[in-house]
Amino acid sequence: ESLRRAATSTNVEISTTPYYHPIFPLLLDTQFAKREMPKAPLPSPTKLPWVAKAQLEKAMSSMERWTGVRPEGMWPAEGSVCPEMIPTLSDAGIKWMATDNRILFKSFPEMSKNMGLYQPFKAIFDNKSINMVFRDHGFSDLIGFTYSKLPAASAVSDFLGHLKNINTHAPKENHLVTVILDGENPWEFYPNSGKDFLMGLFQEVEKSGIKTAKIGNYIKENEPKVTISNLHTGSWIDGNFGIWIGKPQKNLGWEYIKKVSDETVGLLSEANREKDESVKKSFESLCAACGSDWFWWFDDDFDSALKPDFDRLFRQHLKNVFKFLGKDVPLYLFEPIYRFKDTKRELVEPVGFIYPEIDGKRTSFFEWSNAVRINVRGRGGAMAQSAEHFETISFGFNSKYFFLRIDPVDVEKGFSLRDDEAMIFHLYDGSKHNKFAIEKNNDSYRLMALETSTDKAFETPHIVWAAKEVLEMSIPFGELGYKANEKMTIAITIHHHGVESRRYSHIRFVVPDDTYEQKMWAV
Repeated sequence: ESLRRAATSTNVEISTTPYYHPIFPLLLDTQFAKREMPKAPLPSPTKLPWVAKAQLEKAMSSMERWTGVRPEGMWPAEGSVCPEMIPTLSDAGIKWMATDNRILFKSFPEMSKNMGLYQPFKAIFDNKSINMVFRDHGFSDLIGFTYSKLPAASAVSDFLGHLKNINTHAPKENHLVTVILDGENPWEFYPNSGKDFLMGLFQEVEKSGIKTAKIGNYIKENEPKVTISNLHTGSWIDGNFGIWIGKPQKNLGWEYIKKVSDETVGLLSEANREKDESVKKSFESLCAACGSDWFWWFDDDFDSALKPDFDRLFRQHLKNVFKFLGKDVPLYLFEPIYRFKDTKRELVEPVGFIYPEIDGKRTSFFEWSNAVRINVRGRGGAMAQSAEHFETISFGFNSKYFFLRIDPVDVEKGFSLRDDEAMIFHLYDGSKHNKFAIEKNNDSYRLMALETSTDKAFETPHIVWAAKEVLEMSIPFGELGYKANEKMTIAITIHHHGVESRRYSHIRFVVPDDTYEQKMWAV
């Protein structure tokens, strides 16, 4: 209710930002980053204008629902702009857009010398236009980061002094000084939560004769006299998009978004979203993953103990795209983006080769002594989801085969799946994805290879296996197309009536060559 009162008051104008706070130009085309970062490595070209348009519309309709007023102004996330967004915003009913003075000075370098900042502008692209204002960056940061350290009266006096200086030196009358805080919430750092500063500022501004204005109203009364025909592409941070793209982890995040959108774009059409609530939820999950702050924490730009959690949540949104559609989650979405440790140290490295007899029995301890033994019941996370089924997974290899052994919790019962259950093994090296399934039906088991796209089953002669006291498998590298020194991932999922019910954490390793044991011995 307070928002509705503010939105209809004489001195407050409601603006908005695209809903999940995406870097709007990067949604239109990730290659736009090249304009200001020509030497930066970028991910595969990704264009998601349909996602950008939907995020804009959701922001505007949500503000209208909450305030009763459809906004006509916008501060795009992180002040991120490009010429190509002008038609999209104009068509949506946005009358004015604000960004940082750094963008203006890169669009019009001469403006930084003659104080031409303090006026509205008109930006044009593809026969469409939008009015623009540019914030005084330094002035805005005084409120965001400096005035909290000063006595309220001193801060107010300094603020008014800056305004008087602008009035003296700017080249026109009726200046528009735009002060915008980009999401900062500085008031917790101010004495008395900033109330003394704000009340003093309002009182002194009123006494001074300085007028406050709604940006929309000001532009109607003071039409822009300067046209920007080549709006700079960038954000308020360094005038580029380097915080969100151009480094390995950030680029991988965009690669994940591209893969997910490429695989689901046909299903997530606007028509499908309108008639199917599950499709709508799936699309919302994709939009949420496009938010800018996930990328803020990737790589080494900023520190936080919560980086692994941000990574997990980002990938969870992308996983939900598939879950709401009733589709299996692709393996790559279980691969973390943020890595605190050296990637090499995350690889499973058996201490030596093994040559077990595949008979499904607990025989000699030494058969699997060089294998890596993973205690399922003793681990948290995704591993623990299958703890009621299995006790341990053992993994080992030699130069020709890799081996899996799964020990059940109930030793006396032996390896067992429930009726209509299947255990599916995913083998993935970044390009090739092999799937095999052990299925149970009427107390008997069979092993089948599965086509990755259709799950059509066919016999496979390559894998030797046995399921008795334990499950043992021998899988050849060569016959499946995996070569020495390639990185591989193994994931194991449990399906019941065709629906995935559990998933094991992934085993990641490098296919060994004939010298593997010598290198391990040297270590």
